[in-house]
Amino acid sequence: MKKLTSLRGTFLPMLVITEGRRQPMKNRIGNIVIGVFFFLCFLSIFQIRATFAGIYMLYPVNGENGSVDSSYPDTNFYDYGLSVYHYGDDQHIVYLKYDLSSISDHTHIDSVVLIARYGGLSQYYGPVPVDIYYVSNDSWSARTFTWNTRPDLDVLLARSTFDENVQPTVWDLSCYNYKLDQRDNYLSLAMVQPNSTVTGIGFVSPFIVITTKPHIPPQP
Repeated sequence: MKKLTSLRGTFLPMLVITEGRRQPMKNRIGNIVIGVFFFLCFLSIFQIRATFAGIYMLYPVNGENGSVDSSYPDTNFYDYGLSVYHYGDDQHIVYLKYDLSSISDHTHIDSVVLIARYGGLSQYYGPVPVDIYYVSNDSWSARTFTWNTRPDLDVLLARSTFDENVQPTVWDLSCYNYKLDQRDNYLSLAMVQPNSTVTGIGFVSPFIVITTKPHIPPQP
């Protein structure tokens, strides 16, 4: 019987090493059971980690966020910045496109929240509502689209009141099923000021926070 005592500078416990003797059958069976138990525990932990809910913070695709203006229906505003306003017949709408390719098709999007901060615009005269629309057509490009070629606003997802004194502004967009967007890897949204007012609002890189959960197929 040899004993391996703790080494200097380490915290190894005392180990007993058996030489030249076969372990009794009960001990061998016990060791096999313990080994199987730890293997199953490891497998369970791996499966839980592989299917655990995820959180993704996504900014607009580089170069694919822009705006269009009804007063200049054939003008591209790629370098104008992100701002929304609605005054009389003049309306300025912001479009945003997000890349969802980092989210597995085998997960279910549980919640989507859009967050934006005030980017500074001189025409601010009080809190105003801002609507977020779902846009099914992802083929638009901020570098080329205009009011006349803009994609349609398909579904009103949420409305929040924007107030420069309450930052940031948050929209809960969890009411929609984004499965098709997961498949084609893109999600397009639009920011619209619904009411005519003298207020104009500028935003800085609105981003979305998506939480996912494992996709559980329906039971037969």
